[in-house]
Amino acid sequence: MERFFGRLRLVPKNLSGASILRQEEEIGTIKSTDADMNTAAINQNFLKVFHLFFRFTQEEKPMKSFFLPLTAALLLAFNLPSVVAAPGDTTIVQTFTYGWPLMPGWNAPHEGKFLFPDKSKRWEKILMYYTLKCDPAQNPACGEWDYLTYALLMEHTGVYDTSGNEILTRWELGRFITPYGINLSLGDGWTWTYDVTDFAFFLADSVHLRAGNFQELLDMKFLFIEGTPPRDVVAIQNVWQLNSSLKDFETNVPPKTIDLDPNAKTFKLRTTVTGHDFDNATNCAEFCPKTHSIDVDGVRRYSWQIVQECAENPLYPQGGTWIYDRAGWCPGMPGTTKEWEITPFVTGSHVTIDYNSQYDQFGRYDVESQFVQYTAANHQVDASVEDILTPSTYEMYSRFNPSCSAPRIIIQNRGALQLTSLDITYGPVGGNMNLYSWNGSLAFMEKKELSLPPFDWGSASSSEFEVNISNPNGTTDEYTYNNTQRSHFESVPVFDEPLIINFRTNGVPAENRYEILDANGNSIYAKAGLPGNRLFRDTVALNPGCYEFILWDYGDDGISFWANNDGTGSIVLRFATAGVYKTLNPDFGKYTSFQFRVGTINAVRTPDATVKSFAVFPNPTSTVFEVEFALDQSHAVHIELHDILGKKVLEIPESRFDAGSHVVPLKIDGITPGQYFLTLSTDGVQHKSISLHILK
Repeated sequence: MERFFGRLRLVPKNLSGASILRQEEEIGTIKSTDADMNTAAINQNFLKVFHLFFRFTQEEKPMKSFFLPLTAALLLAFNLPSVVAAPGDTTIVQTFTYGWPLMPGWNAPHEGKFLFPDKSKRWEKILMYYTLKCDPAQNPACGEWDYLTYALLMEHTGVYDTSGNEILTRWELGRFITPYGINLSLGDGWTWTYDVTDFAFFLADSVHLRAGNFQELLDMKFLFIEGTPPRDVVAIQNVWQLNSSLKDFETNVPPKTIDLDPNAKTFKLRTTVTGHDFDNATNCAEFCPKTHSIDVDGVRRYSWQIVQECAENPLYPQGGTWIYDRAGWCPGMPGTTKEWEITPFVTGSHVTIDYNSQYDQFGRYDVESQFVQYTAANHQVDASVEDILTPSTYEMYSRFNPSCSAPRIIIQNRGALQLTSLDITYGPVGGNMNLYSWNGSLAFMEKKELSLPPFDWGSASSSEFEVNISNPNGTTDEYTYNNTQRSHFESVPVFDEPLIINFRTNGVPAENRYEILDANGNSIYAKAGLPGNRLFRDTVALNPGCYEFILWDYGDDGISFWANNDGTGSIVLRFATAGVYKTLNPDFGKYTSFQFRVGTINAVRTPDATVKSFAVFPNPTSTVFEVEFALDQSHAVHIELHDILGKKVLEIPESRFDAGSHVVPLKIDGITPGQYFLTLSTDGVQHKSISLHILK
């Protein structure tokens, strides 16, 4: 059926001030359709509002689509990655919501048809926000295994086969591999972002989508940023779409000759290739290194190693072998999509593309690719801020946030001319703004991550960080709507006393090194080469400033990982008056870090004043743990021991304790040796969790 909703319009944003929501009542047409696209009309007026709060819950009846024009300021309210407003509004299209029904069959996706904006508007960028959260109705709440899933757009061709079924063209908007969900929490939802601008022609009017699977709850939104793209799509076509064994890869993925549209001036190949199967002589193709390459008209133009680093996954720790490097993917991450600029190698009216892989007798690759033809660049000079990595609260950047050190951003050249210089202004909104002049060389559509000089954060109370770029190549930017980005951030804690490092090594201490970096990334204190299975305590006095503590593991398996024989270590950071301030998770893969400031500024000293300290000694042990904690005032305390599957195996019944320090014995007679998690709750609220190891 059809639903009519009012539209909220925003006054174009003045980036030096606040966005103002204009009182306007504009009735738009939003369709909500069943699988057969039958429609019936319902009219409804939308109230005039000044503030917007928008959220779907499982209790609400899902609507098939919802348009919502916004600017960047309101996008921050969604706790999504920052997006710059274009000349018009940014339109959000809500598709699948948490609790959307699945199609019949094992591992089946969600499916539905939705009304998207029509083809009359031009979009600078289209982003797909793919958000998952755990389902409390399941056990485990997050799915146990790493399953391959897809976000697919099914194009209705109007052509039918001999059985009368319409032939659908499959367009893969994104690929995702679910995380190992045992003991995993996704909180209120983790969001992964896909740039789907190349599919703009199909993301219009009635759109048929399939996505997700049974393991986690899915919410999927599309953000349409109105404006001028760096170049317009002239044509897009699927090239290779198949599952192929490695031994038959050369036959199954042959060279393709593509006729070029006479209106096209620039060209790109998109490829998403992930390797699967192991349990064979070479562990192919999930775990085996292979060189892949692209030939254009018979000449090798690109080559790369398909196996990628997984031990830096921001979604950690997971319940399985999440740290192991894999071919084109990691658990709990999108399948890797690579974009290859073909323009410099095109000379005639057609081009031959060949995708190659080293041979193996075992394993298979899941292959998806599109060839995209574009106009020439729409601007000669156009630089953009693509993203803010630090400071940020975006989940995907949680490994290096909260941050007080050098801000990290991504810029892109979206103009035809080489980008060689840029002025960058940055800082907390309402606080100290800083200027950095960048010099380098970026070709058309090339991106670069920059580390900006650190600065004095001062006492700014804002939780928004802003980056603005100007003067590309010493001249005027022809398109200024992508020159500013904002991000939410959390302030790092501030202390006035020495840092106390409690580090218990595991059985392979040669893999570990810890260090303290200053705001410029210089290592000012480091330690390595310690004996195994020992507890070490360092006290480090630091001058006022910003610091980062990093513990590295060169085996990429942390200091506690269930699938090795390295034993169990621990790392606890203390400050004299704050007690146990930070217990870092020992199952961290490649590294774990913590940023803080030394000095006196207006900031919160500790995120949890209720439990001033929480520690367990000795750890590991085979007899009795001594549970040590300190409270700010009298509280009812409840302590539980859980195994790695989340099952409660032991508890200290809830009892009231006065303010101050306490030590409670936890006898573990009869409990199976292995890894466990001890949690402490006060007045029914869980505050702390520590990984324990019980010996034989």
